[in-house]
Amino acid sequence: VKFILGLVKMLLYGVYLLLSITTHTLGLNCNDGKVRGVNLGGWLVLEEWMTPSLFDDFQNQYGGHIKDEWTLAQSVPEWYRKERLARHWDTFYSKDEIRRFSDTGISHVRIPVPYWFWQVDPDEPYPGPNMNENDPMSPLFYLKRMLVWLDELGMAANIDLHTAPGSQNGFDNSGRAGDANWVNWNQVPRTKDHIRKIAETVKSWLDRGYFSRRTIYSFCILNEPGGWDSAIWDACRYDYYPSAYSNIRSIFPEFDIGVNIQQAFRQGWELDSLLTAPDYQNVVVDMHMYQCFGDYWNSIHNDNAGKGKHYDASCGYAQDVKDRYHWTISGEWSLGNAGPWDWNDPSYVEFLRLWFISQIDAFEYTEKGNGWFFWAGKIEGDGYPEWNYLHLIDRGVAPSNLCNRQTFCIFKENSDGSLEFSYNRTLARLP
Repeated sequence: VKFILGLVKMLLYGVYLLLSITTHTLGLNCNDGKVRGVNLGGWLVLEEWMTPSLFDDFQNQYGGHIKDEWTLAQSVPEWYRKERLARHWDTFYSKDEIRRFSDTGISHVRIPVPYWFWQVDPDEPYPGPNMNENDPMSPLFYLKRMLVWLDELGMAANIDLHTAPGSQNGFDNSGRAGDANWVNWNQVPRTKDHIRKIAETVKSWLDRGYFSRRTIYSFCILNEPGGWDSAIWDACRYDYYPSAYSNIRSIFPEFDIGVNIQQAFRQGWELDSLLTAPDYQNVVVDMHMYQCFGDYWNSIHNDNAGKGKHYDASCGYAQDVKDRYHWTISGEWSLGNAGPWDWNDPSYVEFLRLWFISQIDAFEYTEKGNGWFFWAGKIEGDGYPEWNYLHLIDRGVAPSNLCNRQTFCIFKENSDGSLEFSYNRTLARLP
């Protein structure tokens, strides 16, 4: 009898330990259907401002002209580029950092990936793809490892095709700064194939049981196409977006995994008529809502008047969210502002805290407000702290519990469907 009782106690203790480990591993999930996420920018797609020491390393050895992945691949010997990037992919994010996000209620991550991990043309400087996900020299080894971590933490991923051949916008984050030649150089057909290859890779990993299906939230079919150019906008809405959706659905015919179409620098209403039901299902529009770019926002400083303008713009975005046909996420946003930036001033830190809350109040407003992904999860070193989510957690700007947080915006829907909005002026302490 004593033996049986002892065995039962051991089994119960084992169950207790298992439950304790599982509870800790899963972190905090609000379980309300909203996306609360961060972007893993600067990791698999490089940007100089986010990883300055990495670029310093390349520039000091191979030339100061290296400013993006195209010039990096042109100038750095392939053997050293592969070795140095593998080190970066291995160390830039740790599982403990991902767990820190999860413990505050972050449920999703958006993972920017480049096309050249899957296909390279002979006239491009990138090395040929290494498709062996078990080789630590392959970027797919680290992408798969991240998805396994997310699965273990009960989180989910948005796989974001961040680059297109020829460049879809001319930005360095497209892989090649300069002109947007994606359409001019007839690269749209290649990009359709790239998004299909990405979906095939993820599906093959699912089939091999590396992680569970709930780990894949959606695919963003292309980041920030330069829709100010009518040729690029037309290519997106009439050709690439529907074709990319079909290519993903050919791999994932079920509708549990979503497809994100990006706003392409257009107004939200311009995407209402794209990819609509019943022919298209589980389509989410990805809006990028920065308040730091352009002449207007560069003139708005964070004095009392400027703070009020940021709060008004943030809460007012709920008007746009509620009227959209599709679910909407803010796939990129930040606390970047025109300054002055003084983290030693408690009033500045409190402004950032309330501004953060006001933005997510709007991003999560109504059933159409599907959530958000902050840019970015981290920035190397001490630079750009307003863009570094880990820093914002440390300083109490980002909520320590997103499931039980303060709100700041005040919304009132009228009987005619219009929305009145304001913000808590007592908390704001503005005259």
